[in-house]
Amino acid sequence: MSKIESAPDSESIFAHHDALYEKIGLAGTPVDLGGKKPLIPGWTKHRTLKTAERQQLRQKHPNASIGLLAGTTLLNDNLFGFLDGDHPGFTKFFCRLIDPVSGKIGQKGITIFCQFAAETKSKKVRQKGAKAPIAELMVSSGMTVIPPSPHPSGVRYRWHGKPLHEVDLCALPMLDELRIEFLSKVCSNPSALAMAEGGPDLKAHDLMLALTSSGIALLDLDLEWMAHCLNGLLPLGYRGNTADETLGMLKSAREKNLGQSRASHGDYEPGELGPIPLGYLPDGRFVFFEQTRHLVIVETTARLLSAGALLNLAPVEFWVRNFPTKDGIDVKGAAVTLISAGRAKGGFDEGSVRGRGVISRTGRSFATLAARSRVAPATLISAPFR
Repeated sequence: MSKIESAPDSESIFAHHDALYEKIGLAGTPVDLGGKKPLIPGWTKHRTLKTAERQQLRQKHPNASIGLLAGTTLLNDNLFGFLDGDHPGFTKFFCRLIDPVSGKIGQKGITIFCQFAAETKSKKVRQKGAKAPIAELMVSSGMTVIPPSPHPSGVRYRWHGKPLHEVDLCALPMLDELRIEFLSKVCSNPSALAMAEGGPDLKAHDLMLALTSSGIALLDLDLEWMAHCLNGLLPLGYRGNTADETLGMLKSAREKNLGQSRASHGDYEPGELGPIPLGYLPDGRFVFFEQTRHLVIVETTARLLSAGALLNLAPVEFWVRNFPTKDGIDVKGAAVTLISAGRAKGGFDEGSVRGRGVISRTGRSFATLAARSRVAPATLISAPFR
């Protein structure tokens, strides 16, 4: 332990540690002891203070906590910054993504110190509709309270890895544009959140399949490394075998271009997995043929606007391939497309489904109807009409 670290934690925290970080080119600001609020208005400009001004600041607030500012230009022209992970369920994912040399931990989550390209801007990554971010990238702006300052909960911030003042700042891990995009896509995806908040008995297969098919596999990144990172989302004590399947899911998603955006959903093609529209009923419900289970399924317009109804009509890989968003599935776009396709088919006669679901129409042969529906005749034998 260095002399500076041996100083009493509750005394002269800012005076001692700001001087230490000034020597290695980083800027600190005094923070309310036991809090997170900077004591000085205009603290964002403290990176440009001269030596005499910094000494005056330390003399005025010697016993404050210390906050460290992002945005300092390093000797290699990169920017000093940090990833602030605000959700403990993503901590292992962040550590695998960045492989931290130095970080700090408070009551929950983790902050990892990094370097960034000079043009990188700060950003927050959150789930759709959520107020609190999953992660914050503080690069061009922002500050974080560092050890040995006390956390508002009463515990003290502690180091993860080496204390920052013992590290060559130019040797900090580089968080480049591609890794930032990967991080953003994962942290904003609801399937990732569901895994991070799951327990040992989590059913993770479909969640990981949706995540790997959301477009992340198309990023120009190593798939084995990506699988290693994604498996960090699986909860502590997880008992399933999804971790062994993640790499295969990513490879399949890349081969099939799953998650690739499409300009329009106007021309619907069910392919071999998608629901085949058969028409609509007098009460406004729509009828579909579900190809994988050979079922005739009836859905309301309202139901089609739910992910659950879509997954009842086709496997998840069909939806993420044809109606992708950064969060997984464009449910509204898929629903509008199915409704339009169903209307285009015209009215459907409920009485045309007989026995085990054989569909026939007066004046038309079974084979003709099969061809019209783009499926082989045998596949039109389904479970009873529902």
